Amino acid sequence: MTKANSNTSFDKMTKDAADSSKVQMDAAMKSGNIFMKGFEDMTQTYMAFAQKTAEKNAQALKTMLSCKTLNEFTDVQNKWAQQSFDDFMKSTTQLSELSVKVATDAMTPINDELGKSLKKATQSMAA
Repeated sequence: MTKANSNTSFDKMTKDAADSSKVQMDAAMKSGNIFMKGFEDMTQTYMAFAQKTAEKNAQALKTMLSCKTLNEFTDVQNKWAQQSFDDFMKSTTQLSELSVKVATDAMTPINDELGKSLKKATQSMAA
C-alpha cells in the first residue's frame, strides 16, 4: 500500500510539474509577445522623431542659408538650437516612459504566474 501511495504521489508531482512548466512557458511566450509589440512601438516612435528632426534640420539649414546678416543668422541658429534641445528632451522623455511601460507590461504575465506558484507552494507546505 505504501508503494501505491508513493506511485500516486510521484505521478501527482510529475503531473503538477508538467502543468506548471506549461503555464510558465505560456507566460514567458505571452511576455515575449508583449515585449516585441512594445519594442515595435518604441522603434516606430524613434523613427518618427528621427524623421521630424531631419525635416526640421533641413528647414533650419535653408533658413540659415538665406540669412542676409550675421545677426539674422545668429538669431536663426539660436532658435534652431533651442528647438532642437527642446525636441530632444521631449523625445527622450517620451521614449523613456514608453520603455518603462513596455518593461512593466512584458513582465506582468511572468510576475502573475510567479505569484500564483508561490501561493500554491505556500499552501501545499502549510497542508
